[in-house]
Amino acid sequence: MGDGMVDLVAEHPGAEILEIELDWDQPRDPVGPGDGEGRRPGRHRSPGRLDPRWLIVVASLVFAGWMLGGGSADGPAPDAARPAPAADVATAPAAADPSLDLAAAIEGLTREDLVTAILEVQVDPDEVDKYALLRPVDKVPGDFRFAYMGADGAPIVIDSATGDLHSVPSTRPATGDRGLAVLSVADGALGFGPGEPTAVERLATDVTVVRRHTGGLVAVVETAAGVEYGAFVPGQANPRTVLPSTVELEIVAGVGGFVTPQTGGVLEVTPDGLERITPYELVATNGTRVVEFRRAADGNTYWVVDPDGRQWELDDDLLDFGRGPRVSPDGVWMFLPRGLEGDDFPAMYELETGTIRDYEQRVDDLEPVWAPDSSFVAMLDPRRDCIYLFFTSGNNGCISLGRLQIPALAGSAVVVYDGGAVADP
Repeated sequence: MGDGMVDLVAEHPGAEILEIELDWDQPRDPVGPGDGEGRRPGRHRSPGRLDPRWLIVVASLVFAGWMLGGGSADGPAPDAARPAPAADVATAPAAADPSLDLAAAIEGLTREDLVTAILEVQVDPDEVDKYALLRPVDKVPGDFRFAYMGADGAPIVIDSATGDLHSVPSTRPATGDRGLAVLSVADGALGFGPGEPTAVERLATDVTVVRRHTGGLVAVVETAAGVEYGAFVPGQANPRTVLPSTVELEIVAGVGGFVTPQTGGVLEVTPDGLERITPYELVATNGTRVVEFRRAADGNTYWVVDPDGRQWELDDDLLDFGRGPRVSPDGVWMFLPRGLEGDDFPAMYELETGTIRDYEQRVDDLEPVWAPDSSFVAMLDPRRDCIYLFFTSGNNGCISLGRLQIPALAGSAVVVYDGGAVADP
């Protein structure tokens, strides 16, 4: 057991952790040209890479054998018919299924379901040896809650501080803006906050509501006439301004709404009007630090620009900026869903040092959402019944919604919010 694992166990006395030592002597074939070439200092890579979906299956089989062999005296072995905690086993239904009862499913969870809800790939300090751990939800670092729409059409809240799961069959009307985390749903927006996890508020119906990086709310609606936007206060009449239908709209959860006019540049929609973010093409922003794409006759380039005017160029021969990169709330990291050029695996890039953390889990067309403290990115995959977690420490894992029997509605997003007090914006 490496030093990192010793520290992990010491930090969680009494936790039931299954350790699986893996051999990494069979490197995978490169996905494309350039894999493993031209790496910058600060790049960390294990000698070989293995798709963690195999790790999940292997870990599940080993855990089942361990339980059947008497590894636990507190309950029966997991049901052999129950899906393994794999990210690619179960699929979410295409639409809400009211015949499902996820609240009852939560009540029926066994101890083994709960203590094997996460498969996390841990990285030792030398970032060479890796281990697969089956862990309960309350071992997710930080006191965060995850909220998304369940396959039965009701919101689901996972509390990582307590390990509790909640299905919320009904919501209550919102009477004002109390700084709640906002989850966009098919018919509007829901608000989630500290206190009682089941106290979910209906913020709006048939309106897209965005919690901006400044803390305030803005409403954005695409209509036949164009893009309507304006300040949003729940329970009040909110006047909106109409932009022409020729503008392109992008919503970044927790950051804001951005429009690209035909004249070029990118503007943020705010309660007070439009604010220019960049005269170039926007790649990613946390609301203050901007990553932009500049076209020029002598070559196209990517730049980081700070509010004080400081700027520097990024190496686009190294990084793949496809599929919506996201800058962390503190501006330190940029999450790249496509990772490095020719790699197609997610990666974290430290914007000022060039340090790279890469991961062994491929993701396809999923929405990255940063934790409020910038410690990890969450990505919900309803098709594979998994909430992927990518930590800036280099670890990654999967909260198995299949193991917890709380599948997500196809097309649902996920929101990550702090379980502590939320101040008014």
